[in-house]
Amino acid sequence: MEYALAADILQFTIVMETWWIPRLQEIGWNVKPLGIPVDIKGMLTVGVSVDVTERAWEETRHHRAIPGSVLVWNGIDPPSHPIRRVDAA
Repeated sequence: MEYALAADILQFTIVMETWWIPRLQEIGWNVKPLGIPVDIKGMLTVGVSVDVTERAWEETRHHRAIPGSVLVWNGIDPPSHPIRRVDAA
């Protein structure tokens, strides 16, 4: 979520087991299923889209006890546009 905010990504998709949906919603993620779950090797799996928001990142940090930024631009040039600063609450 933090990288997506820094890179101005508005939304991303994930293919995951359905039991993840309520867990991600509990930490403030806006998760939208993209179809009907499919059984893959005995696991209900679905594609979802997730909105990238400051609130979702703040709630993730709060629930996972992350004090601040975890991004390290080691060997990679950060985006050329101004990066939105994400500070600890």
